[in-house]
Amino acid sequence: MSNLPAPFSMKHPVGTDTWIKPFLRLGRFSAKLARFFVRTDVDLHVLPEPTIIAANHRSLLDFVVGFGAAGEYPRATRILINERYFRSGILARILNRIGAIPTPEKGARDALAGGISELKRGASVIIMPEGKLVKEQHRVAGLGELRKGVSVLAYESGVPVTPVAVIGTERAWPIGGLPRRRLPRRRVVMCRACSPVYLTSTDHDMNLRVLREAMTDCLKSAERQYEERYGREY
Repeated sequence: MSNLPAPFSMKHPVGTDTWIKPFLRLGRFSAKLARFFVRTDVDLHVLPEPTIIAANHRSLLDFVVGFGAAGEYPRATRILINERYFRSGILARILNRIGAIPTPEKGARDALAGGISELKRGASVIIMPEGKLVKEQHRVAGLGELRKGVSVLAYESGVPVTPVAVIGTERAWPIGGLPRRRLPRRRVVMCRACSPVYLTSTDHDMNLRVLREAMTDCLKSAERQYEERYGREY
């Protein structure tokens, strides 16, 4: 019999995990904050449990929208965030309070042990595999270079990776700029989850090629839906 703790679930949360309630409160607050700036169109119904949620990163608004979507999603989720965000006193306290897991600039296995452990417990985790904001001129097919950490997480845990496309945040909050609240109609931000992939190779470069193709396809599909539903101007 396994001696692992019970899997995470919003119906049966792990009692000793004190981060769950603060995480959900921040999620609900973030959802309201996001709706002040943008209209959100979120569909994460295909997410398996557990999974590694791999999203693209084009704007600081991604964090607000992401927390909001995670807070409304019916299961507890850990968020992996670059360790540099834990260096600020106030921000570090918030991140620790909600159970965020710091990740290094370089994804060595030992440094990712916290994320791997949570996945094996049955928790899902959110990660932005590009590791940083990526300007448009540095994207290829809409995506920046992926870092090895996501492959290490997937291979070591055996958990599938679910690509999530985030479309429109860079229009509402461009890199290097301030948030833009367009009136009378707010801009639309779309989040779409696509089919999960397993990264089973010991060759992390090969795994990243597999994931890159899946994330690129997810972005293209979401962009088509976005344009069909809202047009280019949003």
